[in-house]
Parts: sequence; C-alpha cells; structure tokens
Amino acid sequence: MKFLAARKRAAMRGFSWDRSQSLEQMTRLAFWLHHFGRDEDALEVATFLAQYEFSGNHNLWSWIELALALRCRLLRQIGRQDKAGESVQRIRDAGFVASRLKGVLLKDREIDRAVARSDRRAERDWRENQALELCWLIEMGGSRSLPVESLESRYLENQQRLQELQD
Repeated sequence: MKFLAARKRAAMRGFSWDRSQSLEQMTRLAFWLHHFGRDEDALEVATFLAQYEFSGNHNLWSWIELALALRCRLLRQIGRQDKAGESVQRIRDAGFVASRLKGVLLKDREIDRAVARSDRRAERDWRENQALELCWLIEMGGSRSLPVESLESRYLENQQRLQELQD
C-alpha cells in the first residue's frame, strides 16, 4: 500500500532517538499499521519505541507515551495483560497532567471544522491525532467524565471514518 510505504519511509529517514519528529513519525507508523490491520507489525514498532527511557524531555516522551498506549492496546488484544500493565505503569511513572484525562487534547472542534470545509486531508490528519489520544485515554482508564466504554465507542467510530477517508 502506497500510503503505508510513504509513512515507513518518513519514519525511517534519519531516525534519531533525540529528535521529536523521528519519534512522532515512528509512532504514527505504528498507528497506521494498526489501523490497516497489521497489528503484529504495529506491535513490533511500538515495542521498538518502548525501549526509550524517559529522560525528562516531554517533547520526546509525548510520542513515546502514545506508542506505549498503542502497545498496551495491542497487548491486551492478544491476552498479554501483564505486559500491557507494564506499559501503562511506565506512562504513570513518568508523570502526566491529570486534566488530560478529561479530554483536553481531543480534537473534536478541529475535526468539525475540516468536515465543514469538506477538507478530507485535514479531517484525516485530525482524526489520526484523535485516535492516538483516544487510545491513550482508554489505556489510562478514562475518567468519570470520559468512561472507557464511551471512549472505546468514539475510537471505533473514528477508525471507521478514517477508513472511509482512505477510500
């Protein structure tokens, strides 16, 4: 698939553990692999990123924690709750802003704007970001205002729309 090949090239080009863009591209590759049903490959990429040790740089860590959340999701799907729990614990140990559990990083408004403009590419890009954040929220256990069941439903709806945008 041309789209995935381009994502893989972008992720591999000059990869460096010290560059936020490298970690971002690799995390996004893992997400798209998962989206297209290539979960073994997605897990391999997310596990590769899980090697990263938090050094206090949140610009780098933000991409790693999204990859850890995806890794957790993929591990849960294959019954590896023990390993999934380790990924969540690493996110918790590095610290995060509790208000994030209320959905402050969700991109509903940006998605709505892209839809209103009939901008399929922008909608796809915002939905990609949305999927990553929804995955993170689900794996962190949601919150009172955003229970996991609701987040899971939103995640699946978002994935469906992403599929439609690929057609």
